[in-house]
Amino acid sequence: MTDMPNRPRLRWLVWAVALLLLAMSALLSLLPEMIRFGAMHWLRDHGAATATIEDIDLNLFSGSMTLIGLDAGDGVRVKRVSLHLDWAPLWHRTLLIRSLYLHGGQLSVHQDAQGQWQCGDIRFDSAAGADAVDAGSSRWRIAPVDVHLSQVDLHVDGIVADQPLTLALPLDLMMVHLQGRDESGEHMSLRFQTGPVALVAAGYQLAYGRLDVAGQWMLSGDMAAVTLGPLQLGLAQVLLRDMNGQQLFGADAIDVRDLAYRADDGLTAATVSMVQPTISDALSGSGSLSLARIEVKQLHAGGDRSLSVDGIALSSVRASEAHGSPASLQINGVHAGKVTLAPNGALTMAALAADGIHADVPANGDHFEVQRLQADSLAVDEKLQGTLKKLLLTGISGGRQGGAEDLRLTLTALQLGQLTFNGDGEAGFKQLQADGMTAAQASGDQLALQQLRAESFALRAGQRLQLALVQLAGLSVDRSIGKMKLLGVDEASLAGLHLDGMQKGGFSSLVVNGLQLPVEGERSPGHIARIRVERAGMDHDHYRIGLVQMGGMALQLGRSKDGAPDLPEPLVATTAAGSGHEEKAAAPVARTAPHVMINALTVDRGSTIAVHDETVSPPFAVNMTVRHMRFGTLDFSGEQAADMDVQLELDGSAEASAKGHVHLQTEPSADIVIGLKRIRLPALTGYVEPDFGKSIHTGQLDLDSRVTMANGHIEASNKLLLRSLTLGDSAQAGQKQQGFSMPLDMSLDMLRDDRGDIALDVPVSGSLDDPDINIHDIINKALLSSFSSGAMTYAALALQPYGSIIVAANLAGDMISAAAKPRLTPMLFAPREAKLSEAMNEYAGKIASLMKSKGLRLHICGVATRIEGDQAPTQPSLPAMSDDQLLQLAGERSGHVQQAIAAHGVAADQLYGCRPEIDGAKVKASPRVELLLD
Repeated sequence: MTDMPNRPRLRWLVWAVALLLLAMSALLSLLPEMIRFGAMHWLRDHGAATATIEDIDLNLFSGSMTLIGLDAGDGVRVKRVSLHLDWAPLWHRTLLIRSLYLHGGQLSVHQDAQGQWQCGDIRFDSAAGADAVDAGSSRWRIAPVDVHLSQVDLHVDGIVADQPLTLALPLDLMMVHLQGRDESGEHMSLRFQTGPVALVAAGYQLAYGRLDVAGQWMLSGDMAAVTLGPLQLGLAQVLLRDMNGQQLFGADAIDVRDLAYRADDGLTAATVSMVQPTISDALSGSGSLSLARIEVKQLHAGGDRSLSVDGIALSSVRASEAHGSPASLQINGVHAGKVTLAPNGALTMAALAADGIHADVPANGDHFEVQRLQADSLAVDEKLQGTLKKLLLTGISGGRQGGAEDLRLTLTALQLGQLTFNGDGEAGFKQLQADGMTAAQASGDQLALQQLRAESFALRAGQRLQLALVQLAGLSVDRSIGKMKLLGVDEASLAGLHLDGMQKGGFSSLVVNGLQLPVEGERSPGHIARIRVERAGMDHDHYRIGLVQMGGMALQLGRSKDGAPDLPEPLVATTAAGSGHEEKAAAPVARTAPHVMINALTVDRGSTIAVHDETVSPPFAVNMTVRHMRFGTLDFSGEQAADMDVQLELDGSAEASAKGHVHLQTEPSADIVIGLKRIRLPALTGYVEPDFGKSIHTGQLDLDSRVTMANGHIEASNKLLLRSLTLGDSAQAGQKQQGFSMPLDMSLDMLRDDRGDIALDVPVSGSLDDPDINIHDIINKALLSSFSSGAMTYAALALQPYGSIIVAANLAGDMISAAAKPRLTPMLFAPREAKLSEAMNEYAGKIASLMKSKGLRLHICGVATRIEGDQAPTQPSLPAMSDDQLLQLAGERSGHVQQAIAAHGVAADQLYGCRPEIDGAKVKASPRVELLLD
């Protein structure tokens, strides 16, 4: 009974609880509607006047809420949002979102007329937000565990930094999943996919067809740092334009694998690849670029601004020149090894290879190809000082196409070793080698070089150049037209080259082996086995060479029938003089003539020089072999005299020598001693026959001569010794023999000694400036004069004191028809006397001695005078003589002279009589016998 009063209380308590539960149930049932009403009210208060929400489903016990059909105007529409919360962490000021799902929506963010941002019609009050944050001083954390967005379209439209900003981003899928927390922070997974995106920002238009991102990311414990990775990122149909719509960059696809970012390590990626990237001239400013594919491996961009990649691969590279030029560059493939870029700008690259390089410049017809390029170990420091261990190019070809300038060039391989360079324009290398070079022109000229090597090249500041050694092998220059070989070199090497700009420099030595001079058909000036040049120097217009040495020389020099040098066409100087089509030459620029000096020029023993001359008939030819040849101080300015010492062997038996001084100037001067021994005279027939009217059958010549030349004049004193000289007939008249007093044969016979040799002094004097006279004309004239005067001198000595040889012009009268024949001093007789006086008998003996020693023939012609035939007033006993008596007297005189000479052993076939004559002169007519040589 005692508990009876408590029952009403219990009943009321039950009812109270029931009513409370009922109220709470009613409140919970009304809560979604209240939330829907409150949300719509808030949206309307913030500008969304027509905001509606179809339905809200809320379950406080499970912490889930679903919102369906949110419509806040044109800018904000959401089909469905599902949210699942965990209430327990709220006690720790953490809002834990177990899951957030949003499907189907449209968000439009833009600026109003005052520049305020709003989403659709919903305005953002930044001040209110800041106050709310400040009012709620507690630190709340929001931790989403699983976020899933799909089919959401985001549009942004506004102005940023005075530049329009628009974005159209269709978000197909975004998933964020919280994987857990450790000491480093919160770990999450991410998946992000979009449809075609269009972005206008900072004055550019960016569009891409699809973005796909998947991977991991992490937030640090204090939410201050983000760590990404590894992520996979893919972009499709990327296009960048300027505000005028001109394309700047494009790519079919961009793919990044294992992308990661850490604050302490920077950005890394396993691979970065682009498919069909293009860069336009408008973006680069220096031309357009397109590739089939770019792939970068193991990219690392450090937080210290360093950059490294393990490899770069480019395929089908195409580049063109700026401003619409048709010039282009194509590369099939490029592969680079490990590349590093330090924070200070230093660059290193392990290796680089490029295949199928092709460059074209259609404007001038230039083209260039390289099958493969390889480079090893490139390093460039922050001061732009760099080294390259090796550079190799193979399969090089190129040239220029276009008419006469057509040029084709090929090179099998070009290799550079230990290349160095810097930002001041200095460069160098340790080795260079080029193999298999050929070049050809449309004109037919062709060049081939088997190999070129160079060592220790250095180009310093101020155009200072040094090169330790250059070697080449197998050089040939040919001309297909006419099948001419312009030049050939077996080997050549240049050592110690140094240049200080273009005005100073030199080299220590140049060696050329196997120099082949131009060849045209059968014509060639020959070859030189060895050329050595030492100690060459250049100082502005002064050039000096210490030594030029030639060995194994075999030259062929001569003249053709027309007088032109008998040389291949490239060596024959040609001018347009007399063509009538010459253009007026520009006024020459005044400049100082270069000063060239060679300290010594030598030709080694055994070298040969073959000389021929087809301007004479028969042609002249001689083969000379060098015994000794040296020229000292060859000063081409003429300031110093050049010493010369030459000794030659001619045709195996003869000798020639020349020693003296020569000034090489505009008008050369010289003082030379010349010697010739055992020269075969028949070889000189072509030079003497036109002037002498005789050919040479046999004979040798020795010559000792001293020649001086000065002011265009030549003087020479010559001592000749002619051995066994015999002459033959000739069809040529002998132009220079005409007018001389004695026939050539007779002159020579008069000059012969007992052995048949002729010793003669021949002075030569003449002008070298007369273009119509050449040196052998001067010599031939001097020879004829010497022969004639020498013979007359000899005869005068032989007949002394009774007679000599006299010229026909000195004879009185014209009774002798053979006036052109040389004559001895006549034998004189007393009037009406036919016998020889004692003196004339002695004279007859001297004549006989001369005739026997020289094999001369003599015509003996008796002459009576009209004076001696007349009756003398002082001797009336002597009657006058008739003409018959005078002729008989003249004949008797001839007979006595012939008998007197024959008595000294002269053969009868050497003595000839002629018809007696009467000299009708009344004054200076002497009774005599004329003696005519034959």
